Amino acid sequence: MYFLFLDESGNTRQPSGTNDIAYFFALGGLIIHEKDIRTVENYIEKTKRQVFGEEYYTRYHPELKATNLYSKKHINNKQRQNFARLISDKIQFYHNKEILHTFGVIFDKRKATIYKKSNDTNEINMWYYNLGIQKLLFSVSHFIENRNDNSFGVIVIDRNFAEKSLSESLLIYLCGNPVGKKMSYMLRHPLFGESKNSPMIQLADFIVGTLRFWEEYEDEENKHYEKSKLKRSKLPYANSKIRKSEYYIKGDETKKSIRGISQAFK
Repeated sequence: MYFLFLDESGNTRQPSGTNDIAYFFALGGLIIHEKDIRTVENYIEKTKRQVFGEEYYTRYHPELKATNLYSKKHINNKQRQNFARLISDKIQFYHNKEILHTFGVIFDKRKATIYKKSNDTNEINMWYYNLGIQKLLFSVSHFIENRNDNSFGVIVIDRNFAEKSLSESLLIYLCGNPVGKKMSYMLRHPLFGESKNSPMIQLADFIVGTLRFWEEYEDEENKHYEKSKLKRSKLPYANSKIRKSEYYIKGDETKKSIRGISQAFK
């Protein structure tokens, strides 16, 4: 059985151009076989102990979260940089060994047409999640099909992560979309977990957050980040050769500007 750990990064609010630095919204995470989960979890927790120390680990149980590593407050923290480097290098290693694979869908919210049609929060969320899930699961399904081992896929998400919108989108796609209905090997209801108690959900947060933050840093119009302090050398993508996704959705309902979806590693 394969487990798809999903998370989001950013928000679906329309960027104001003045006080909202999140020009991008991302859905993504990783897929991994059940037999390999414990190996990855053990490495994450061992690395936390190594970087933060046993006393800090025992008292605070630090999470692997992208916002705690890439925000302006922490981007120049050498301890957190080291943590991000160790984890991202290991992700590259696990990927090369085909232990896990990462997937992501990234929206450029400035291109989204939904804001011209509605200001209802739920409707906006469903627009993003419906389109994101469609593109994401299309890629994930090909991955599972190509295993040729009759495996099932289970989706796991943080119960605090847009539970209603994401659950509805998964149900709509897997039960209503002609392509989704053919994915009989994907269980239709996601499992929910607590991020603080799940290293794998934390890893999904780290992966999708890294994808989104890289896009924010790279964007020439984004004036909100102090780019002089956010050098590429400080980012795990540069340190570990993890590349940003070459393809992402620009949020165009006509799909003319959708360039597709790819695995984060090439």
